[in-house]
Amino acid sequence: MRQDHHHILVVEEHGMVCVFVSDGNNRLKEGTLAEYEGELYAIYLLKEAQRKGYGKNL
Repeated sequence: MRQDHHHILVVEEHGMVCVFVSDGNNRLKEGTLAEYEGELYAIYLLKEAQRKGYGKNL
């Protein structure tokens, strides 16, 4: 999949990835109900990383 403006962000704690976020441009075509520029594709947090504010900050 090739896509402009695609980002992958991670948070590490003690040398291990504990949060993974993928975002980028809106993948829906113009004229649909989605009239926004960006989209959050995925967000994953290990249980140990939850309730620490990582998701909110990202």
